[in-house]
Amino acid sequence: MPPPQEGKRAAVASGGDIIGTLQDDLLKHILSFLPAQQAVRTCVLARRWRHLWKTATGLRITGGHELELTPVHDLREFVNHLLLLRAGVPIDTCEFRFDVVSDDNVPRVSLWIRHVILCQVRLLRLNVSRESQDCRLGLYFYVDSLPLASRHLTRLELIDAGLNDSFLDFAGCPALKELIIINGFCVHVSKISSRSLKRLAIIDSSFNQHIRTRICVPSLVSLRLEDNWDRTPVLESMPLLMDAFVRFIKESVDRCFYSDSWDCHNEHCQGCYDLQGVSSDECVILKGLSEAENLTLIDEHDMGPEHKVEIKGCCNAVESSAAISEHLKTVEVKCNSVDAEVLKILKFLGTLNIFIIKQ
Repeated sequence: MPPPQEGKRAAVASGGDIIGTLQDDLLKHILSFLPAQQAVRTCVLARRWRHLWKTATGLRITGGHELELTPVHDLREFVNHLLLLRAGVPIDTCEFRFDVVSDDNVPRVSLWIRHVILCQVRLLRLNVSRESQDCRLGLYFYVDSLPLASRHLTRLELIDAGLNDSFLDFAGCPALKELIIINGFCVHVSKISSRSLKRLAIIDSSFNQHIRTRICVPSLVSLRLEDNWDRTPVLESMPLLMDAFVRFIKESVDRCFYSDSWDCHNEHCQGCYDLQGVSSDECVILKGLSEAENLTLIDEHDMGPEHKVEIKGCCNAVESSAAISEHLKTVEVKCNSVDAEVLKILKFLGTLNIFIIKQ
């Protein structure tokens, strides 16, 4: 039998089956990039391909349509047989991407998720929609209320998911390093916790209007909170944090609805008074962000992404305040105009020995 390299050269020269010269492990890896239906269909190519799909390193249960979500009832029997015939073979990556129309299918999908967790999946992406039926907005796929437990899971992506405390308690996932939540429904989440998490991104997600979710991730090095709704979560200590990006939008209720100076004294003001379980003097985000080496804070309550004025300041190295991080080197304030609110910010920065160097 000729060496593999010679076999490949001979196949190229003769115009033969080049893919057929590849090792099985490489073919299994290639199959992991295909939607599961297409991967299974390769079993008819040749005798050698008959069972390769059963041990592919990844599963993409997506229905095969990139631009259109497939209803889960069209995939139900296929996925049941797929997982059964794989017989628990370990999975490196798994993506669920389809539409759940009927409530009857929710427990079945939850069972599929638990099955791939038992198959030692390392990267799990859940992109399960519930919005196709009558175009109803705000209808989420709610994950079950059991905590995840996996020594192998390193990255978790949750898209359009309704979440709860148990599911986001990652004490049973000691290897988890990355968590991404996009358009998540976190109204019923009081705490997100993980001692191993290194990177966290929560984007365009809804929190509770009356209580603050607490985020406890002491090993975090990268944080992104972007365009989230309702109450901003409380960030607990993150001593290893290096990069942080936080952007507030007008849909946040962390603002006074009757005054620009937060002194409306109106008990009906949702921003000032309608908050439970948090003391008025508790630091919400700055305590957790205080160790960041690169920090971006953007408030778009009353402005868009464009700005007309840019002010830069730097710390006085001799008289640096103990109230700010020793890593902070430069502060940038970007705004449409230097109004009373901006002057308050500049005055506050001055109390921390941060002085304007460029305007």
